[in-house]
Amino acid sequence: MHGPILVPLDFSPLSDRALDLATAWAPAAGGTLQLVHLLEAPFEPWESAREQLVLRAGRVGDRGLQCTSRIVDRAQETRISDIARSVGAALVVMGTHGRTGWERAVLGSQAEHTLRNAPCPVVTIAPGASCPAAPQTVVVGLDFSPASLAATSAVRELGATGHWILVHAATGPPDPSARRDTRREALPVPDRGDIDARLEPLVAELRRGGGQVDIRVQNHGAAPLILEIAERERADLIALGTHARSGLVRALLGSVAADVVRRAPCPVLVAQEHA
Repeated sequence: MHGPILVPLDFSPLSDRALDLATAWAPAAGGTLQLVHLLEAPFEPWESAREQLVLRAGRVGDRGLQCTSRIVDRAQETRISDIARSVGAALVVMGTHGRTGWERAVLGSQAEHTLRNAPCPVVTIAPGASCPAAPQTVVVGLDFSPASLAATSAVRELGATGHWILVHAATGPPDPSARRDTRREALPVPDRGDIDARLEPLVAELRRGGGQVDIRVQNHGAAPLILEIAERERADLIALGTHARSGLVRALLGSVAADVVRRAPCPVLVAQEHA
């Protein structure tokens, strides 16, 4: 990766977990972190925020990593995505509350805006998600779009070489003859031969890198399928792509990215179409 990992902090336990994860990934990603705190002036003393930020930057430095930090007044309406662009970030790692999606994110509406507009992939961590130091088992939602392929590339740059589970779910209209299910809605069965052929170059590349690759193709909605596989396989990371122009409401895997980020048992990497 070229550029620092940007970690927005509000000094909550969840944002500290995001920092721990970014610190663990930093050596594979270039070894540089940029910490940023959005100051809630006048309700939050600048000196107190500075002390908290310096403390965390010091912990990162103690691990032999380069780290810079900055405080930005939230009143300036600065966006995390703008900061990521200005510092040339290669990745953003941040926490999010899972109660109602990104509307209740640790950084408020910043998280939703960041996921839509960041110039680089964004990793989110929901409360209760496990955060292994190195992603060994990775579930990738693939629809062959540039964004989903960019998500795969970003995970590889984080040093993942273990078990890859490539998931492709049907995204066509519901089959009216199928029995309704409260968790899943049956969809037209994908052409497995065509999908395998399209995946062949990627599978070969992942295997050359030493990875074990499994392909899961099912005629179910993407969100429950991805979440079920991630839970069953004890995934360390989920990777998805999304259209930047219309955000996660029009995610490339259907309108599922919000559910995946909110309910994921592990961190989720989201790559935008333009990233």
